[in-house]
Amino acid sequence: MPNEMQRASVKFVRSERTWRMPEAAFEHGLRCAPVARSVVDATRALRGRSQCTALIAEIIRRGAVSLEELAIELAEGPRRYSASTRLAIGDLLGNAHSVAEADAQRLYRSSGLPPMIHNARLFAADGTFLGSPDGFLDEVCFGWEIDSLAHHLSPIDHAKTMTRRALMQRHGAIVVSHLPQDIRDDPQRVLADLRAGYNQALARPRPNLIVRQNPMPVG
Repeated sequence: MPNEMQRASVKFVRSERTWRMPEAAFEHGLRCAPVARSVVDATRALRGRSQCTALIAEIIRRGAVSLEELAIELAEGPRRYSASTRLAIGDLLGNAHSVAEADAQRLYRSSGLPPMIHNARLFAADGTFLGSPDGFLDEVCFGWEIDSLAHHLSPIDHAKTMTRRALMQRHGAIVVSHLPQDIRDDPQRVLADLRAGYNQALARPRPNLIVRQNPMPVG
């Protein structure tokens, strides 16, 4: 509401005043703030980076707003209470699709291994789509998957992921996988697994596989 108005928050409705009144969007007859403004404002009331990342990733996954639109809205708004939102958008700019992937990418950067590309599409030489690992080293065809069932996969999707992982491995890719709690509770074992997988991939000839970048959608 405009800054000059005085209204108290009531029950589940939080009242906020602003000098930056957005142009209203109408949803089912209700005057609403645009999605980008609504999401950024909502994240300021959340507790911590992970909650912000989860909310933003879900909204983007649904196609309701782009990461670029959220970054612009964040830049134009107040900096107060925005630290976690800025960190979350930074996580997702790395093409992470969930909190678990964002945590994994942060851990991987401490591994000393070459930079991975994230959520790229992997194809066989005949053009058959094999899968889209969460992280991939094209030079040696080494992939990393985060089995974040609770974050962004239904049981059916999880079964499809397991099938595609087996398909990638049958075509010569080396793939290691971890659960989100592995990254949180036993990061040193995860790093050891990654280094061992990379060395195994490095020791054999690179299979004839094709990688295509698949950036996060922006609208």
